[in-house]
Amino acid sequence: MIEIMGRDKPSLLHRSDAVREGLTDAELLGRLKRRELVRVARGSYLRESEHRHLDALDQHLTRVLAAAHRNGDGVVFSHVSAAVLHGYDLWDCPVGEVHLTQGGGHGTRRHGLHRHHEKLEPGEIVSIGGLQVTSAARTIADLARMSSLKASVVAGDCALRRGLSPGLLTDTIFAAKGRRGAAKARQAVALMDGRSESVGESLSRLLIAQVRLPEPDLQKHVWGAGGSPLGRTDFHFPGRAVVGEFDGKVKYGKYLKPGQEPGDAVYLEKVREDRIRDTGLVVVRWTWADLSRPNVFRRRILEAFERGRKEISLNPALADL
Repeated sequence: MIEIMGRDKPSLLHRSDAVREGLTDAELLGRLKRRELVRVARGSYLRESEHRHLDALDQHLTRVLAAAHRNGDGVVFSHVSAAVLHGYDLWDCPVGEVHLTQGGGHGTRRHGLHRHHEKLEPGEIVSIGGLQVTSAARTIADLARMSSLKASVVAGDCALRRGLSPGLLTDTIFAAKGRRGAAKARQAVALMDGRSESVGESLSRLLIAQVRLPEPDLQKHVWGAGGSPLGRTDFHFPGRAVVGEFDGKVKYGKYLKPGQEPGDAVYLEKVREDRIRDTGLVVVRWTWADLSRPNVFRRRILEAFERGRKEISLNPALADL
């Protein structure tokens, strides 16, 4: 199958094509009743054997492709649909509706389609997999106006990490002044940071701000004795001799080399962490579960700060790390 941003393009069966090939509506209905086909949108179907393996974002992609077939070449996919097509990280973002943006008129929501009627500049439209899609900057700006803060920052961090210009994003968001959600979007863009390398790191950064902990530096390099590199840490709290690591289960995959097993990466990460501790830095690690317990999370970081103060008293140079 063809891929769109790393996702397989599903083999949709459209009623119009099926009828031209001699299949009757009664035969289509029979296949639906026998659960050989799944209706993904009005007039568009997918084999059940293929549909059952799709995650929520893949299912959204099938509905996007169905909408493209039904609405022709003039539509521009936007908001969460554009984010899916760009391949951005998504969190706390409903994906039940397909979003389109068209100029003029009023917004409508019908048959699983959310039509936004707003002006798009020529530079705000790009092509992905043969589909018209809002640009990276416009996509994040629209999400920031319409979605939760977490959803906006997670997607925005991902877009910035993949090369979106911070200046262009800021300009696009400020150009939305006067539109619904513009103030919320300006708040969100101020919190976006492309140095966060995962959803978990983005959410961790937001939680650190929420519980009023000092703002950390991100992806700081740590050096051992003799200037040997020990790697980067997710979070570094300057002047406190404390570094933080978000421990998501998928994290270790980025350390894998050809032929390595996940257990090898876990072992190497443990060795790296031990070497960082040998420098005198305090390492605090948290997981997905900790992100849902703000008070516990804050207490753990403050306890690490206290241990860091003791380390600095023994080695004042640690305060400068």
